[in-house]
Amino acid sequence: SRYAQKTGTKLGNRGLIRVMRRIADDGAGGSEAQNTDGEEDADVKSYLADNHGVRISLDFQSLIPLVWANGKGLFLFETFDPAVEPQPTPAEDWDTPYDPIAIYGDSYRCGLVDETGAIVAPAQYVGHQCVEGSVVLEEAGGQTYTISIQ
Repeated sequence: SRYAQKTGTKLGNRGLIRVMRRIADDGAGGSEAQNTDGEEDADVKSYLADNHGVRISLDFQSLIPLVWANGKGLFLFETFDPAVEPQPTPAEDWDTPYDPIAIYGDSYRCGLVDETGAIVAPAQYVGHQCVEGSVVLEEAGGQTYTISIQ
């Protein structure tokens, strides 16, 4: 059995776009979103759904709303090797920027999907920044690309 839970919502001209989480049955009659260490299991996937709960995107390991304007949005999707033990980060150190490579190692990559569920940028980037309604993606070699929704 599988179920989904809403984890985030963005308003748009087309109605609500929701980030949903699908949690696969663990085979023992229960569905768990976290393992015993408190980390998310590899079986937890995220996807976009419309205001009726109808899926409009593929499954992603992680899906984060980034920017929204004029009924258009960009969502970051992340991929990484689930076998890599995530490195702990200081929970209360707000001055330290999010560094997924330090957390997930070299297997980490990210890309973008839009409000329709279409992949705008494939999962080949190692970092991102939001800048005035745009997203700047960075490749491993340092080359950057700006994706705008305006």
